[in-house]
Amino acid sequence: MTQRVFSWLGPALAAGVAVAAIPAQADDSQPRITVDDAAFTPAIGTDRQPVQRVDHTAAGDQPYFWTLLSANAATLDQLRRLGKLPIQHAWRRYIGSVVLESADPGKLPGQLEGDIPLDLGTAAIADRLQYEVDHSPTHSFNWRTWSRKGTLTPGSWYVFLKYADGKPVICQVVSGTGVPCVYHLEVNSD
Repeated sequence: MTQRVFSWLGPALAAGVAVAAIPAQADDSQPRITVDDAAFTPAIGTDRQPVQRVDHTAAGDQPYFWTLLSANAATLDQLRRLGKLPIQHAWRRYIGSVVLESADPGKLPGQLEGDIPLDLGTAAIADRLQYEVDHSPTHSFNWRTWSRKGTLTPGSWYVFLKYADGKPVICQVVSGTGVPCVYHLEVNSD
């Protein structure tokens, strides 16, 4: 099953595969994250991999959205300072072009209840990631992370990857235009 990009930019961009890598930027002093793989899955295995990739599920299910990320040393420094990656999984349910997600009073202005920050966990994880940065020819690390919205109601669900400041994580560039990382899951009523 191939994940597809969903884009408001039109059908030509929507046909692109969302897991395409972005070329490394020359300036590694700025945090940089790329999405190497992503999937909706009913469960995460002990190997931190999705047990199955799905593009639809039944109402009432609680699937995970799993991502394999690559990031540079500047991102790891930011992760250590803040205790979380500077990105979020933003779960949204749509009917047509209308999002059915409300503001969350416990979050910052502009954030919705489906915005799920990706926490680091412990300092030991950061130390392991630092080892990977130090010993990688690209001075980067890979990290698997996932989120779960909870029980999903029927409809078209999308997970947008966005930075903490609300800007989208870009998954590919088409004709010089960045295409945000957006993944689709259809939730059936039965």
